[in-house]
Amino acid sequence: KKKGICLLYYFDAEDNCYFNFRLIRVSIRKSTSLIENKKISKYMSDLKLRFEKIKNSEKTSPVWIFRNISLLNFFENYLDEVIENKIPDLINFLLASEDVIQRKKINIVLISERWGAKRVILAQIAKRNGLSVLHIPHSIEPWKCGDKTDFIDHSDLKVFPFYPTHEVSGLQCHLRLQESRGICHNKLFLTGIPRFGNIEKKTQKDFDEARKRLNFSLDEEIVLFVIRPIIKPLYDKGIRGTQESTFTLSYLYESFIKQLLERKNSRAVFKLKMFDNGTNCLINSLITKNESNNVSFFKNHLIDLLIASDAVVVTHSNIGIEAIYHDTPVIVLNDPEKPSVLPLCQERAAIEIKRPEELLPVLNRLREDKSYREQMLINQRNFLQRNLPPGNLSAAERTTDVILQLANNITQGYQRTSQIK
Repeated sequence: KKKGICLLYYFDAEDNCYFNFRLIRVSIRKSTSLIENKKISKYMSDLKLRFEKIKNSEKTSPVWIFRNISLLNFFENYLDEVIENKIPDLINFLLASEDVIQRKKINIVLISERWGAKRVILAQIAKRNGLSVLHIPHSIEPWKCGDKTDFIDHSDLKVFPFYPTHEVSGLQCHLRLQESRGICHNKLFLTGIPRFGNIEKKTQKDFDEARKRLNFSLDEEIVLFVIRPIIKPLYDKGIRGTQESTFTLSYLYESFIKQLLERKNSRAVFKLKMFDNGTNCLINSLITKNESNNVSFFKNHLIDLLIASDAVVVTHSNIGIEAIYHDTPVIVLNDPEKPSVLPLCQERAAIEIKRPEELLPVLNRLREDKSYREQMLINQRNFLQRNLPPGNLSAAERTTDVILQLANNITQGYQRTSQIK
């Protein structure tokens, strides 16, 4: 704090696009101390020598030899990159973290993801200086539920230890998952999901105004699709768990577009990520090939799209949960081969389809059967009611309250009204 005003210092590759004097970017620069620089130079010089010595001796070790070839040869360049560039970069980040925490008298450290070397370093430096580290997840972390909970690799504490001192839980089901992963109950706060805003029961006025802003007809059916981006076939080599291949994604996009092409008074709308040029090209080619005028895509205007849509179709995106906040029916493509990691299917909060071909019958029923549509919306509202904390505070207000409590070191005896008892 500074004269009663809260300041937020952040490490990021972006500048302060909000132009707010309370948001201050921390520049990561080399130390200006000659003594400090000499220490770092000597450390790195010694490290490189030790590394070269170990690397050369290990090349001939039988542990790494397979059919007379040393496996170290396959990732030697990567190891060199780590020593030459990655470690010096992390050292500079470590020094910058310690410097800003001590010089600016930081009260608390916030991180948006638990994994990643820099976040681990920042959490460790903060704890070394007696500060709380609060992890605020970007949304709901993924997992698969069958006979037992199956954690996605980067959510498994056996693989990635828990470095923060505390963590925000977006939903009750998320909190239970965190506890089953081994995170202590006293370190968790149930707040709701700040970036999703407040729950809004959609009115006809909201619906009409959103469509006007998007230049959509007021009487056509809008089906919003949120599917993973097509980046490059090269990335297929790194596919794990629930991720679809480029081939599968292309099939999904083409299948959904073809179904909506022949549907009267209906428009297929795709929400793409800003960098998603691969999917952009695919959709454009399909539009040209089929001479279609009822297919659109957007890279922004998400809130208006969620309000203006008659249904939202997702595979693994948390936008499916965000759509529920705006009272729009959600359909989850839950392929048995690659089950969805969203809690919507497990909690029966969304309409579930197994194959793209099952979409049109569901859309027909939502359009023609008002009682069915209303029951699906009731299921979604009940999901939020079961999983959000009671009371009138917004998720942002609850999260802010947690931050201020931890920043002021008054967690002892704090009555966590927003946490499960």
